[in-house]
Amino acid sequence: MKKLVSLFLTLMMALSLTAAPAQAAVPEKTVWNLSAIYPNKAAFESEFTQAEKQISTLAALRGKLSTIDRVVDYYKGHNELYRLIGRLDSYANLQVYMDLSNSTAKELSGRVVNLSAEASARLSYALPELFANSAVFLDEAAKDAGMAPYLNEFTRDRINSAHTLPEAEEQLLQPVYLLQNGAANLFSSLVNSDMPFPNITFPDGTEKKADEINYNLVMTGEYTQEFRKEYSNDMLGAYGQYRNTLAQNLQNQYTAITKIAAAHRYNSALDAELSSGDTPASVYNSVFDAAKQAMPVQTRYYALLKKSFNLGTIYNSDMNMSLCKASDITYPYTDAQTLVKAALAPLGEDYAAKLDTLMNSAMDVYPAKNKLSGCFTMQVPGTHPYILLNYNNDFDSASNMAHELGHGVHMLYSQTQESTYNQGVTSLTSEVTSTLNQLLFSDYMMKNAKTEEERQYYAARELSFMKASFFTQVFFARFQESAVQEVENGKTLTTDKLDKLWMDAAREYLLPGKSIVINDSFANGWARIPHFYQGFYVYQYAVGIAAACNIADRIESGEQGAVEDYLTFLKAGNSGNAVELLKLTGIDISNGSYIQAFTARFERLLSEFDTAN
Repeated sequence: MKKLVSLFLTLMMALSLTAAPAQAAVPEKTVWNLSAIYPNKAAFESEFTQAEKQISTLAALRGKLSTIDRVVDYYKGHNELYRLIGRLDSYANLQVYMDLSNSTAKELSGRVVNLSAEASARLSYALPELFANSAVFLDEAAKDAGMAPYLNEFTRDRINSAHTLPEAEEQLLQPVYLLQNGAANLFSSLVNSDMPFPNITFPDGTEKKADEINYNLVMTGEYTQEFRKEYSNDMLGAYGQYRNTLAQNLQNQYTAITKIAAAHRYNSALDAELSSGDTPASVYNSVFDAAKQAMPVQTRYYALLKKSFNLGTIYNSDMNMSLCKASDITYPYTDAQTLVKAALAPLGEDYAAKLDTLMNSAMDVYPAKNKLSGCFTMQVPGTHPYILLNYNNDFDSASNMAHELGHGVHMLYSQTQESTYNQGVTSLTSEVTSTLNQLLFSDYMMKNAKTEEERQYYAARELSFMKASFFTQVFFARFQESAVQEVENGKTLTTDKLDKLWMDAAREYLLPGKSIVINDSFANGWARIPHFYQGFYVYQYAVGIAAACNIADRIESGEQGAVEDYLTFLKAGNSGNAVELLKLTGIDISNGSYIQAFTARFERLLSEFDTAN
């Protein structure tokens, strides 16, 4: 039995579990109204009761999954349960993210988690019982008209049936699942609540925390090299104080996923992750090969950075700097909405209408006291998705809005699919839609820049975004794979071992040659990445940006059929695996050739920047 709330949690993109700084009262249309999910708590309770009854109805099918009618009943009922729990989960957690101190909302969220756990336990009989039937029976079930809306999910379950455990064995694994979830929860609680970050005095005399909230501001902003070093060392040093705890926590996380994978007869934890999404290993492996081949463009990037700011030495704390000085242009939210809509106009009037839907009803825009920081988009069955921003009137805020709207419009288009299963977009395909929007937005801003200095700024921001989305994520993915392999080989993830794996991966994919000098605290970086508790997720960012470059090239060149192909892909939702779905856009991600579009675009932007200098 799959985790029923996993879809709705994994589609919370760019999530950061820290409270945003407070801001004054904001207009009503820029905060969430959750009445589109439930008008009141009584409606929540009514659907909660429906979900409990649905679990019992499905549990009553035990011993009856030997007729096609009952198999169809099971998938139809499970699809409905999936819808109900997705709505319940969204309603509870969106309230938590609006106010991280809201204990009532946290209680609702806990009830939904327990309900999902109950469903998993009571329905764990189903897949072993179903796939004990003959192949002939299963073939006939797949052909039944009633199965049509659920065929894709049935097919995935059948493909993975060799890894389905008997009910009793699956029950024995429940404590291991708890260990996995507990490691993620411990990381969140420690880093976002209990870990003290030191104060640091900014150049303007103000004192702030050297924490994650201010990290990107400092690493990308107009600060001296010495201040960036100081900030980086102070923040990473805070993680260093908890190195042993966080190393043990990663050990627990990776022990859990390796034990779960082995119990289900997968070759490795990575094999289990890729198989669950029906993703060929070549999709994963190709990003590493491409990143190695593209190392010269990174070298060129850092050479330009050194030249642009007359730096004698580049330290790791300089690596997130843009290639040009920050712009003093501001982007008020309503102005940014207009710019984003203009940039995405090539996608057509229907796409524009969906942008309006989201901008008018789905956005929680500004920072607020105890509000979650960062950005994400949450899919909600039966209504529009909800988008969280922490908008602060700069270019990156506008670009992040374009990114999240890419997720959101994808989710709206996916509602053309009949079943909740197929409406649920995957994280891999959704990273394509969001990064495409950012590319189109950056290119539009470059094309319409009023001065060469402004155009240069947008080119530099696109380069920074591309570098972070591809090279940094490949580096993260290599570190994570290496750490998991250590555990699979029976070794312990000591702090020294994790430091070495982190540095090895950085030298292989992030630090070309000897062009970067490493601060002592850099080795603590493995301790701060929340994605290391979310499965093998980070490689999907690299696939997403590379695939998006191909689609952007087709659309911006005016290629006939490019927009139509892309909209067909959006409407397909989760009705196939990522390779099949992306072929609808004219891209084959099963081999690495599609990544050439990323490298070509990166080099083209570097050349333009070279010319500008």
